Amino acid sequence: MRLRKKPWAEQALAASPFFLEEAMRYKGIWTQTFPKRLQTAPLHLEVGCGKCVQTAAMAHANPQIRYLAIDEVRKILAVGVREVQREYGKEAVENLRLCCAKADELLTWLDPRDKVERLYISFPNPWNKRAKQHKRRLTHPRQLMQYREVMADNAEIWFKTDDDELFTASKRYLALCGFTISYSTDDLHASGFVPNFQSEHERKFSAMGMPIHMLIAKKQELPDDFALPQKYEYNRIKRETHMNEHAIAETKNLISFLEHSPTAFHAVAQISKKLEECGFTKLHEGSAWNIVPGEQYYVTRNNSTCIAFRMPQKAPTGVMVAASHTDSPTFKLKVNAENEAFGKYIRLNTERYGGAILNSWFDRPLSVAGRAIVKQGDSFTTKLVNIDRDLCLIPNVAPHMNRAVNDGFKANPAVDTVPLMGEITSKGMLKKLIAQQAGCAEEELITCDLYLYDRTGGRIWGANNEFYSAARIDNMQCAYSTLVGFLNAHATDTTLQVYAAFDNEETGSSTKQGAASSMLFDLLSRACDAAGVDLRTILSSSFMLSADNGHAMHPNHPELADKD
Repeated sequence: MRLRKKPWAEQALAASPFFLEEAMRYKGIWTQTFPKRLQTAPLHLEVGCGKCVQTAAMAHANPQIRYLAIDEVRKILAVGVREVQREYGKEAVENLRLCCAKADELLTWLDPRDKVERLYISFPNPWNKRAKQHKRRLTHPRQLMQYREVMADNAEIWFKTDDDELFTASKRYLALCGFTISYSTDDLHASGFVPNFQSEHERKFSAMGMPIHMLIAKKQELPDDFALPQKYEYNRIKRETHMNEHAIAETKNLISFLEHSPTAFHAVAQISKKLEECGFTKLHEGSAWNIVPGEQYYVTRNNSTCIAFRMPQKAPTGVMVAASHTDSPTFKLKVNAENEAFGKYIRLNTERYGGAILNSWFDRPLSVAGRAIVKQGDSFTTKLVNIDRDLCLIPNVAPHMNRAVNDGFKANPAVDTVPLMGEITSKGMLKKLIAQQAGCAEEELITCDLYLYDRTGGRIWGANNEFYSAARIDNMQCAYSTLVGFLNAHATDTTLQVYAAFDNEETGSSTKQGAASSMLFDLLSRACDAAGVDLRTILSSSFMLSADNGHAMHPNHPELADKD
């Protein structure tokens, strides 16, 4: 049956506090989508929940249980949102979450850590017309083996259908997959079974005089020699391919962020833009702060450090911080950057910044980015600049001229890593290009903070696209991923949630915008003062994750890593 158009559906879903987007985000952490008092409660899952008639009544009657209900049709879930709101009335919907997801991709959005204790399958499509469609049944062994992976020990499946053939086949499927049927009836309403919460289909079929089949099956431990007949095996390659496609899409988002963040200044601009798109308000350290419970704010310092925070509705009892850094190993241009060489070339005068692998910078297309301080009239403004083209290169010495190039050659940053920008006729070109980028006259340029950056770009590679490489992964990978996590996190009533991305980790963090500065403490103190809380009293119940890149085992040098 084709669903009629529901122009209000997306608006209803967006406005619902218990409907969640993108199920994959919550794999392994569904617990965190519920209030803290419910996070140890049993989790019940309904697949193919439809209009949520059964789900809403069941969840409302059992507030001590967490319910997760999924369906792959968004328009149906929008109807479900209204059904839940009708059932709960003015009560807050705390123990029920709805999400659009596919049951046959269950392992892409559920994890054994989620520990489902009961799974409901009510009136699914029987797929009776053609045998080859049987594998699409929600009780088919391919599905049951997925359910098993996320179900707790002794967890149950509650299954209802009006279809005789599907019910008979499902009992056979369950036995094949290590489930024991503890209850079964061919006429649920005549059996007197309680409690029974009816779905829309159940009410419809019962009104037509059709008997309802029901069973309860308990998950048992599989024997060591367990083997499912091959025709029932789930296509893991297809599932893993889908998961890989999702990972590739997320990695492309990261690479895009990296390519738009050639310097810490650009990274903070990108971070600020994403925060503002998500409703964060910018505060200024030199001004008074009007902080409101439940609202979101962010602060920048030096345009190279950014800290964002989400105020709880109540007085904070703890602080949760995810911290990373925005700077990366590179070369910084000195003030008078252009340098003549041999009367023939223009090179750029640089100094090493951070812990770069020097030989990785040779023979790559490079350019210059950073910020310019511009004086226009009586005011000074900061302008982001990026010469977005291949501008310079650090040329290697040919092996004929350096026989030691493959014998442990040690590069001298003052000599070997000086970038070549052009012939002598290009003298003065750098300042001209920077002024063009800043949108000002050359005489209006007061000073600049400029850095080299690699223009090779990020790449996804490998036999199965299992690897990626890009410049500035240290540490923009963590700055980006913690930002995504922070923006996707659910607000809590009493936790002050903080995202911090500091500058200058590569040079010791002791600057006014580094992690060793007063910035984080100043911000937390002002936030707690606004909430009437002494920061010192909640630090003992607080936590900070410092996220920086670690090193995995090197495929050519396993001896350098701890194999355990």
